[in-house]
Amino acid sequence: MGLDEIRRLKEHAREPKEKKPRKLPPKCRNKKSQTGSAELNRWFGDRRLEMTGYCSNCGRRSSKHDDIYYKFSIAHILPKAYFKSVQTHPDNWIEICFWGDGSCHTNMDNCTLDMIEMACWNEIVIKFQKLYPLLTDKEKSRVPDIFLKYLNTDQ
Repeated sequence: MGLDEIRRLKEHAREPKEKKPRKLPPKCRNKKSQTGSAELNRWFGDRRLEMTGYCSNCGRRSSKHDDIYYKFSIAHILPKAYFKSVQTHPDNWIEICFWGDGSCHTNMDNCTLDMIEMACWNEIVIKFQKLYPLLTDKEKSRVPDIFLKYLNTDQ
């Protein structure tokens, strides 16, 4: 590459770039995925009526009284992305805190908080036992092993 070629490239680099139309990330393109389905929104509203205002695991305040963020304290026991058949089932949730360093919801989702060590584990198992028969065969293959140990038992 010659000196003239380098100068030409430098000059071209100083020219204003043509602005490309901004593309939204995939999640934001579809308004339904951004706001959730109407059925899921109704489900969250119904769960809010059942909330106590306190984390079932650590006892800290949940977001029940926050009109914008109350959904953050409603954690699906079986993740809605993988278990579509029960994503809006009335028993597929647990009320846990979201904000702060000890966010039980975030720690549960990231597996940094082992579900079996949660104070609300018995409640989770009881709800799971109700949900399991409703799962499709494909969904049953995705159930974590720890849940399977508690099928048809009282512990």
